[in-house]
Order: sequence, then C-alpha cells, then structure tokens
Amino acid sequence: MNRPGKSVEISELSKIFSSSGSIVVAHYKGISVAQIKDLRKKMREAGGGVKVAENRLVEIAIRDTSIRGISDLFVGQSLIVYSDSPVIAPNISVNFSNDNKEFIVLVGFVEKDVLN
Repeated sequence: MNRPGKSVEISELSKIFSSSGSIVVAHYKGISVAQIKDLRKKMREAGGGVKVAENRLVEIAIRDTSIRGISDLFVGQSLIVYSDSPVIAPNISVNFSNDNKEFIVLVGFVEKDVLN
C-alpha cells in the first residue's frame, strides 16, 4: 500500500475506534474466506462492519487514544468487528466464535469500556 493509501486507512481506523458503540478485536487464523464473508454479511445486515487492517496501521490509529494499550494484541492475523450499537459486535462475534473455534475473540469495547 502506498503512503496516501496508508493515510486513508489510518483515518478510517481512527474513525472506527473513536465513533463505534462497540468494537471486538479477534484473531482469525484458520478461518476460510467463505467464513469471513459470512461474518461480514452478518455484521453488514446488523448495521456494523468487519475490518482487516495492517497491525502497524492500527497501532498508529490508536496511538493517541485511551485504548492504545491494546496495540500489543495486534499480532498475526487480527481483525476488528464494529458497530454503532453497544451489543451487535460483541453478540455476533461471540456467536461466530462459538461456531468457528479458530476465531479467537481477544478483547471487546462497549463505548470505551473494556469487555472480558
């Protein structure tokens, strides 16, 4: 990705982290493309989204936020599940994780509060 593309990506990530009602960070190693498409579809239908981003760009996007401490979680194949609703991203992520054991939920946030 070129430098302007990275700037756009960092802006998109910053917006997700600053304005979403709920965010879930998960590892998806071992999940098929079809399974990721299914997760994206479920989130889109519920009004949310799924974002796969370079770990380094996520680190830059959250550097000046209250959640900067989670940057250590972005190792390997990580993705972000997000929604304006405080319940949609956690619920869909946990249900998806129950059906797909390779999908490992690392941390969640509801309106800046950490979920375990």
